[in-house]
Amino acid sequence: MQEPAIALPTYLGFISAMMTAVTAVLAAVAIGIGVVAFFTFGGIKNEARKIASERVNELVNEKLSDEAIKARIDEIAFGQGPRGELDEDFDPDDKGNR
Repeated sequence: MQEPAIALPTYLGFISAMMTAVTAVLAAVAIGIGVVAFFTFGGIKNEARKIASERVNELVNEKLSDEAIKARIDEIAFGQGPRGELDEDFDPDDKGNR
């Protein structure tokens, strides 16, 4: 049994209309995602900047605190290593008279 000649063009027209509708919906979704991304990117960037600024302030306050500076001065001035040990060639009786 052969299909009528009128059925083929109707079916092709339906497929064409459906493909066009799918394409239009996908384009609208892509535009929507783009708009959301555009407005969201600025918020993400500002939040990242704020977090980085807070972290830098924490580190600066930690590294430049009185305790940290005194510990570094003691380490350098008294020849103490990271575990508080004196260097091998350190002379505790040295008065610095050269």
